[in-house]
Amino acid sequence: MDVLKESFRRDFALQFQFLAKITHELRESQRRAIGLARHDAEGKLATFFEMLQRNTWLRDNAASEAIWLPMSRADIASYLGLTQETLSRTAARLARAPGS
Repeated sequence: MDVLKESFRRDFALQFQFLAKITHELRESQRRAIGLARHDAEGKLATFFEMLQRNTWLRDNAASEAIWLPMSRADIASYLGLTQETLSRTAARLARAPGS
């Protein structure tokens, strides 16, 4: 910890970059928490897909209609606070929705 403090004292640009990164991470965490706090399954799943979209693994497959999910259905359901059945029904409903 002392090494980090000393690095910040010597290099203000490093200190600024660190604070900017921490602020960004806090905003992203807050955005995820707000989105996942929604009570409806559609909102939770849409927020989850939006979060994935911001990451590189979806941008690489932008031309494809398939979405690579880095977690199992059980893990996604647990992360979103849904049952696997609710997750499946919600994903099917979203897939059938106009414009999808």
